[in-house]
Amino acid sequence: MRRVLVYCNLFWLLFSLPTCIESYRLKPGTINTPGAGFFPLSAGLIMFILSLAALFRSIRDKNTVMGKSRQEPLRWWNIVMILAVITAYAFSLEKMGFRYRNWLRPF
Repeated sequence: MRRVLVYCNLFWLLFSLPTCIESYRLKPGTINTPGAGFFPLSAGLIMFILSLAALFRSIRDKNTVMGKSRQEPLRWWNIVMILAVITAYAFSLEKMGFRYRNWLRPF
């Protein structure tokens, strides 16, 4: 179990790096005048920090040594809440000023 956690955390750590690099190319702007890359860069940095912390924790965690892992119940309510928040965010983008028409223009 410990090995699986390390690999999962490594995946998210490595996934956050191209996210930060590509969002920085979109010109993040500043706090007062955020650009197109501000939100993805913020999300990438937070993902990097959290996955790095989880990686260190999974490496030093003593409860998952030798296959003796601590069993925790699956929390379905958390999954439902995350999906609801992501859906609400997607529907609120246009209300916040993001226009989808810019993406539909031909290259």
